[in-house]
Amino acid sequence: MKHTLILVALAGGLLTALGQHHNGGGSTEFGGDPITNIVPFVDPLPIPAFAVPTGTINGAPVYELAMTEFMHRFHRDLPEMPVWGYGGSYPGPTIQAVVNQPIYVRWIDQLPVHYPPWLPPNPINHGVHGDLVQNVVHLHGGANRPEFDGHPEAWFRPGESRTYLYENIDFGGDGETLWYHDHAIGVTEINVYAGLAGFYWLRNPDAEAPLDLPSGPYEIPLVIQDRDLQTNHPPASLLSIGVLPWHYLPVVNGKVAPYLEVEPRKYRFRILNGSGFRTIGLVLYANGQNVPIDQIGTDDGFLAKPIRIAMTNNVLQTLRLMPAERADVIVDFGGLADGTHVVMTNQFDSTSVALPPAEPLNVVGGNFMEFRVHRRDSNPDPSRLPDVLTTNVVNPQLLAARAVRTRTITLDLRNETPYPGLAFDTDTNVFALINLMHFDDPVTETPRGGDVEIWQIVNLSDDPHPIHVHLLDFFILDRLNFTANGAAEYINDRKLGRLKPLTSYLTGSSRFVQPNELGPKDVVRTPPKAVTRIVMEWPRDPRFYGNYVYHCHILDHEDNDMMRPLTVRPPLEPGQMLADFDLLTGLPLIEVGTAKGIPYVIQAASTPTGFFPINETIGTGQTYYLVDPPVAESRAKFYRTLTGP
Repeated sequence: MKHTLILVALAGGLLTALGQHHNGGGSTEFGGDPITNIVPFVDPLPIPAFAVPTGTINGAPVYELAMTEFMHRFHRDLPEMPVWGYGGSYPGPTIQAVVNQPIYVRWIDQLPVHYPPWLPPNPINHGVHGDLVQNVVHLHGGANRPEFDGHPEAWFRPGESRTYLYENIDFGGDGETLWYHDHAIGVTEINVYAGLAGFYWLRNPDAEAPLDLPSGPYEIPLVIQDRDLQTNHPPASLLSIGVLPWHYLPVVNGKVAPYLEVEPRKYRFRILNGSGFRTIGLVLYANGQNVPIDQIGTDDGFLAKPIRIAMTNNVLQTLRLMPAERADVIVDFGGLADGTHVVMTNQFDSTSVALPPAEPLNVVGGNFMEFRVHRRDSNPDPSRLPDVLTTNVVNPQLLAARAVRTRTITLDLRNETPYPGLAFDTDTNVFALINLMHFDDPVTETPRGGDVEIWQIVNLSDDPHPIHVHLLDFFILDRLNFTANGAAEYINDRKLGRLKPLTSYLTGSSRFVQPNELGPKDVVRTPPKAVTRIVMEWPRDPRFYGNYVYHCHILDHEDNDMMRPLTVRPPLEPGQMLADFDLLTGLPLIEVGTAKGIPYVIQAASTPTGFFPINETIGTGQTYYLVDPPVAESRAKFYRTLTGP
């Protein structure tokens, strides 16, 4: 999809654009061309309502949220147009829950049976069923049982509903800024684009109360998106989307470039980048001067201490968020004069998602919203910015020292850089893959409960990708640079089956992990032509043994096969009898334990009884390759491990 746009600044703050939006074939897409001029800061910021329970199940609150199509006005000067949403709002209501206090949510699908012309599914995406609507809800960042995680293939149809149990387990314990959104296979991008998203705040009152953070009306959700709207060819609607879509209009809580009246005091903002593709880099300006942002939390919990994002040594820092990343921040308007206007500006543009020049492709000049400071009816401010937010801090390096394995995860885009002889995939429709595998290829990530793993994510493309792992929190270890030709050499060596150790392609120098990335995460930015290393501990809890996924959260990448399944298996307990192995098919593979430094005795038998010791080893959690002659009278042997003396 091509975009040509010229911005012209006019008196009174109006920005106009002369542009075209076409699909490469010369024909105009459904509804016409996108909005090309609009006045910013004329609509008040909507605040999504808190969801209210409608009953109980087993003593736990039940919330009922219906997915419906309804009319919505994005801007004062625009007509109403159809959108989708949960609970009749765009974005959906904010669900508030408390750590370890379960709730139920009944997701009711009352959407049309067929996708409307303004929201056509991509027929080449895996799992699409013509124009039939399919939905499933994922609580993003939640520790969800497999059956309630919103697996992409667990979709259901209009006229149906699903009731999910959310047990509100927080592995970090301090509370989390979660969100819920559609996750149906092949159509996640269009379903979310239509409006199927909302916040879910998981609170720990015991952790929050001593901090005296801004609360009540001074704690505000901000769902930031970009959208294309058209009105010059009826009916007015969202414009259908294409590959790697950049959209012209910044939408915050469902309004284009809104404003919020604030008191001269501290506010807490929970910010979500809900865009499908756009990276944002947020800064605040008042009268040409930078207003600091203090980040107190990441996707899944508090930072150890606040991190200030401001002008430092004449270098402008930005609050950078890739799609699906969240930030918990405090902004203090207390030192600003009555009548001051503070503008939230995006410093990332569509010419490069890796660099932060000024935003040129936006008809309101890159300005997402405005805060208007007023002193009338102001209340005293008892809140504060704590020096220490939590002592429940995980040291990623110490966690990594317990790792039982390291996985290599490669990210590829078709023809991103035409390396000689590179064959991407036999399916010419596919343009994004993980480990050069499709979503429906066999599962290769099969951690056991209690395992600590390091994932080294090798981005071989020219674009950054936000990688999301379901079920758990992880921590960023570092980012490593390829040598000048390292990525090309890696790709060609991989094709020829002669890959060397990954370090052979790297410089040995690491990229700095930003201080505001050091908290618990479930989405990580993976820069182009670099290796990003993360560490995670899989929960040792039978509730979480089963099937999940991980994927790029650029939604059209996710829909176009940049998503892979993973299966969490039960831990391998000492004394557990393992499955039989057919020794005539190759060497048997015995996984010995899941903890370092524990002696194990390996035993074998030709029947499920009568085991005898055959070897001893030190359990490392790695796969142990056992060479054991087959029993003459049987093609199978049984193995087990026992803790040694």
